Amino acid sequence: MRPVEILAPEGNLPLERNKMTVRQRTRGYLERKKLLAELTLAYERASFSPIGSTVISGAMLPISAGRLLLKSVSPAATVALEDAFSSAVLPVSDTDFLPPFNTEEFASRLAQLFKNVGTTREEDFARLVTLTGHGARSVNNPYLAAYNCGACCGREGGPNARVTARAANDAPVRALLRSQHGVNIPDDTWFVGGYHDTTSDLVELYDLDRVPPTHERDLARARAILERARGQNALERCSKFFLADHVKTPEQALDHVRLRARDVAEPRPELGHSTNAAVIVGRRELTKGKFMDRRPFLPSYDPFTDDDRGTNLETVLTPALVVGSGISLEYFFSAVDGGAGTKAPTNVVGNFALQQGTAGDLLIGLATQMSELHTPIRAFYLVDAPVARVEAVLGRNKKLEDIVRNKWVKFFVRDPKTQQIYREDRGRYLPVDTMDDTITPLPDHVPFTEHEQYCKKVKKQEDAFTVAALGLITVSALLPLFPDGIQNLDLAMLPAVLDAIDPIQAVVTTSAALLGASSVAFSRRYLHGEFMYGRMQMFSAGMVLGFNLVAVAPTLEQVATVSPPVSPSLFPDPPPPLSGAHARAGGHCLHPCIADHLPFRSSRLSRAEAVARLFSQVSPLPPRTSATPGFNDRPTARDNAAYAFLIYQLSDAALLTAIAFSAENDAAVANPELAAAGLLVASALKSSQFPVSGLFLRSMEGASPNSALGYAALSAHIPVVLLAQTMPMWFEFEWARAALAAVGIVTAVQATLIANVRADRKGSIASATAATVGVIFVVLAAGYDEAALLLALGHSCFRMNQILRSPSAIQDSSAWQAALGSEATAPERVFDVVWKAGWAFNRINFDIFRLPDQFYGVDLKRPLNFYNAKGTQLAITATFVAFIAAFHLPQVGSAPDLPQAVLAPTVPDFVPHVDQKMALLLPNPAASPLSFLQVDERVAELMQTEPLLAAGLLTLNVLGSTALIRFLFGNVLDFGRFNSDRTQT
Repeated sequence: MRPVEILAPEGNLPLERNKMTVRQRTRGYLERKKLLAELTLAYERASFSPIGSTVISGAMLPISAGRLLLKSVSPAATVALEDAFSSAVLPVSDTDFLPPFNTEEFASRLAQLFKNVGTTREEDFARLVTLTGHGARSVNNPYLAAYNCGACCGREGGPNARVTARAANDAPVRALLRSQHGVNIPDDTWFVGGYHDTTSDLVELYDLDRVPPTHERDLARARAILERARGQNALERCSKFFLADHVKTPEQALDHVRLRARDVAEPRPELGHSTNAAVIVGRRELTKGKFMDRRPFLPSYDPFTDDDRGTNLETVLTPALVVGSGISLEYFFSAVDGGAGTKAPTNVVGNFALQQGTAGDLLIGLATQMSELHTPIRAFYLVDAPVARVEAVLGRNKKLEDIVRNKWVKFFVRDPKTQQIYREDRGRYLPVDTMDDTITPLPDHVPFTEHEQYCKKVKKQEDAFTVAALGLITVSALLPLFPDGIQNLDLAMLPAVLDAIDPIQAVVTTSAALLGASSVAFSRRYLHGEFMYGRMQMFSAGMVLGFNLVAVAPTLEQVATVSPPVSPSLFPDPPPPLSGAHARAGGHCLHPCIADHLPFRSSRLSRAEAVARLFSQVSPLPPRTSATPGFNDRPTARDNAAYAFLIYQLSDAALLTAIAFSAENDAAVANPELAAAGLLVASALKSSQFPVSGLFLRSMEGASPNSALGYAALSAHIPVVLLAQTMPMWFEFEWARAALAAVGIVTAVQATLIANVRADRKGSIASATAATVGVIFVVLAAGYDEAALLLALGHSCFRMNQILRSPSAIQDSSAWQAALGSEATAPERVFDVVWKAGWAFNRINFDIFRLPDQFYGVDLKRPLNFYNAKGTQLAITATFVAFIAAFHLPQVGSAPDLPQAVLAPTVPDFVPHVDQKMALLLPNPAASPLSFLQVDERVAELMQTEPLLAAGLLTLNVLGSTALIRFLFGNVLDFGRFNSDRTQT
């Protein structure tokens, strides 16, 4: 009678009476572990409360910021701090266990194991025998079970090895083995159980305190052999990790793989069973000395200790076929059909499933990072046993017979006496002529040369994009140093410039740059190998640049009344007098020529960040060298990206309204209250406040680092910066303060309910982010602008950490359940009306606040002729973007009534919204003779004179540009590039 454990398919669990009970022997360990779990769980729950998250944002700002920077820039330092904290809080765990079987059951199972591998005589056993089970420990990895032992249902195999060794050392068990099963274990043989972590190459040996003193030298020798073996194994593995090109020695390799296992930014803690190709069932002397490049599974079986029925063979072949073919086919279909896709936008759902984005389908198969190196072939099986014995085993097990007969594997049998190899063909066994000269023998080692060359080339390209992104972020952080343009910078006046810098402005731009640099550093590992890597990194840099352009822009009130804070010594002579329309800005400016353009500058600056995002999304550069934050292969991603663009267009229209009616204009057209309303509407829309509290939800469609930087940090909080800069424009109106507070409170309540009813991790975080921003709006409405900016920074760091670690939700939940139990970690029960209200709000965000149905019909039913033509995609995309951007182009070129000497230098507008502030950074002082449309400016003027016409133009722009973008996502950009069979042109 076969034990049920050997079958090992899904859902096969040991009987309740056979489960191992572990006892903790370290005093106080469980209590401390429980307390730590309670604290982290309380922190987790507080993060989804608007008040709790606001307190966390302010009180834990240094910790959140330090944690974000460390884990992004220096994972080694992060691991060292975690280990130091763990050792200080938790003592070393020392466990024991109660045997799960009685003596007879142990003897029966051990006898089967020893007979399978052919160790039944005393001379077959060494003085010290180590038995290791394998597993894989990593962090931030929702696919953790797929890296663990398949025969253990996705668990670690270490406990099995520990139980087996303990039983084999038991004298009564040995006596039964000798008397009833013919297995003779010498009295001086000792078994040591252990665990091999295939991710970090850690080898743990259990119960070393039980090893007799007579075996200490044997144990020392075994540990030295294991240490040497794991170092060589790590070094071999590092040859396929292309961010490990610095690794040259086994010691360096061990340090590297140990860090990979603990790095939250590492999507490839190991390559798992990728490249698996064969299963060789037989004696290990058949494969000894052969280098097979980690491709075969090697179950041990001795055909000379088995009977003709194949009693031993059945216990080996059953898991080898069921589990081995399952693993092979899992990788096969994931490689051929795309599997679950990349880990980059992964979103955990309900602690049991995964999806991409916040509205995608549940995923099946393995992630791209697990199957990208895999060659999709059916597993090659070679069984070292007589044909009749193999057929006897297959005939008794319909499941095994179906796997072989239906060609799910390529099945070969080797006769151990004659060495003849047979190929199975639907029940027939055909001899294979291994001496046939017409057959080209396969090498023992499949060269990795071409793949290695390609990967090294990709790494160089990624390095270049990383440097470029960090350079752009650094430039954006230095914007406050160049108020008058880098070409006019006098180093002698640098101290005066530094004295004149607004400290809050400097803190804001520096903080944004650090957040962006953290995202880029995190992405260097997390997005490594993505064919959209470059576009994703430049997207992050563009986000930071756009944010900082807003942060350094003068407020509208400052433009209308006073000059920006700068030392008078920078301009000893007053600027030339201005007349007519050019005098309306008033005051002294950093650059006299741009006084006329500053009223529109804030509009362009705020939009620069949004359009930079758009340009990154739709740029159809070659997939190997660029990337897009949106994964437009999914219809929901295309719809959500277009919806987000629509909201940003509406936000920009509201901001343009504020500019048109600000107090800087003539008294006849100025309407300060309307300008204040425009500012509030623009800020509420952009920060996912009521009634569009689902904006952040819909925006979580990109890679996790991009989503974290955009919708947890910069884009989420840029309205806070804008409102804090422009408080003189709106704070004096009581209705404006009340409206801002009301919107914040309503959003805090609505978004909190949504966050707590959604099953997906990123969707919950996105809603919780909107809720906390609502509380920050209340703080702003109360007049505490500096406190609001501080909370915005703390909240950015805190939420970025959450999103970057969002794939670890399943692991965190399992850890809490292990420490506290299922009841303590279950979701808290609430009144039905509260749950229904939260779900209703969630549905409103998707059923009511959505694109009109007409926008969903722009996807054509068949691909266009230019669908896969990269050059045509580039041309069409550039045309669309240029057309959309034409509405917002800044004025460049000569103004007839201004001296050429005072004109600001201009820059090409290939990338939309390179503002005059960016132009001032360029060394070219000459003005271009070209002149572009100034649609923003003209519409702002029409708002004052022809409001209906202006409203029509704005509506046409918003709807038309959104339709073009939706068409672009669905019909121009080739989302066939997400498929494994995409063609490269």
